[in-house]
Amino acid sequence: YSLHFYSGTHKSTLRDKFNYAINKKLPIIVSEFGVCDAETNTKLDLKEAEIWLNLLRKNDISIFNWSLSDKKEASSLLLPGSNSKKISDSCLSESGKFVKNQYKIY
Repeated sequence: YSLHFYSGTHKSTLRDKFNYAINKKLPIIVSEFGVCDAETNTKLDLKEAEIWLNLLRKNDISIFNWSLSDKKEASSLLLPGSNSKKISDSCLSESGKFVKNQYKIY
């Protein structure tokens, strides 16, 4: 089963469903997640993202982040106008820095 979440929108109610599926031994992959709200894509919720990612790590769930882009959106991993041919840490948005650090410990 595929799970998508955006930490600013999908909180304990969706985690309860996730835990139910895990307890039933159902296969799950997080094929999309963001560390912002889903509706406006303007506000980060890193505290809630950490809750999600800790739970997923604990259950050995594979994750894929959205979005490797330089749009002016909270979910974009790159700062607007980043040079796609020469990506460095200085190109990372706040979301990008957070996600990169999470992948390092994942």
